[in-house]
Parts: sequence; C-alpha cells; structure tokens
Amino acid sequence: VLDITHESLIRNWNKLNQWASKEFEYYSTFQDFQKQLNRWKKSGKSNGYLLPIGPLTYFENWYNSCKPNAGWIRRYAETKETQEESVKETEEILADTREFLKKSARKEMVTRAFMKYGPKKIATIAAIVIMLGLTGFYWYDAEQKKNESVIERIRMQAADLMNSPEVN
Repeated sequence: VLDITHESLIRNWNKLNQWASKEFEYYSTFQDFQKQLNRWKKSGKSNGYLLPIGPLTYFENWYNSCKPNAGWIRRYAETKETQEESVKETEEILADTREFLKKSARKEMVTRAFMKYGPKKIATIAAIVIMLGLTGFYWYDAEQKKNESVIERIRMQAADLMNSPEVN
C-alpha cells in the first residue's frame, strides 16, 4: 500500500496517473466480463452462452494484457468474509474464466480461420485435399484392375472351381 499525502505530487506524477487509468480500465472490463461469466455459469455452462467472436477477442485481449490472478480478482470480486472462503472463491472464478475463454475460442475456431486466411485460401486448401483423396482412390481402384491382379483372381476362382465337388 502506497499512501501519498501531497496532492500536487499525485497530480503531477504522470506514470501514476497512467497506472491508475489502466487499472480502472481493467476493472471496468472485469465487471463486464464477470456479467458474461455469471450468465454462462447460471445457464449450466451452456454453449449457447459462450462469447461470440467480437466480445471474445476483446476479453481475450483484456485477459492477456491484465493477466488477472487470484489476488487481483480478490481485490475486486465480491467474495466471502473469511480468508479461506475468499481464496477458494477467487481460485474458482479464475478457473471458470480460463474455461469460459477457452471454450468460447474453441467454438469460434472456424470463424477465426476464415478471418485469418480468407475463404479463397481455405477453399483452395480444401480443393487440394479433395483432389489428393480422389487421386488416392483412383490409384487404389487402378491397382485392383491391373491385369496381374485380375489374372490372379481368375486363377484362384478356377482353382476353387476345380476343387469343388460339382465340377468333378
């Protein structure tokens, strides 16, 4: 805890003002995020309450920039009276935060791929994969129809016929 008593020192300390502004920004974003997180938890962690791409990106940037830990969350979250309950609750909030962001990101994986690479590149890659698959199928089919394999199959069928009691 830092207690600065001279007001002019506080007003003219630019770095302190920047820190305070950034901390207020983190706190405001945390309040918005906590509303979304609580809605998701109240729904039984339903996929329908996961974040869409815009808010997800915003909250991921906040999380990576702020790097909230249990102590930071305990400072701002409304937690229990006792220290033990407070620590347990903040650890739970932190774990839920990570899970919420991770599941939301997984849900938006395809959208992010299209945004990152564009539909033309993805269509090109899909076409190449399909062509390789069809080429493999064609190669397998051609191997089955080769003269040697056809002749071998006919020989095996002829041997089976020769050994059958009906032909004898």
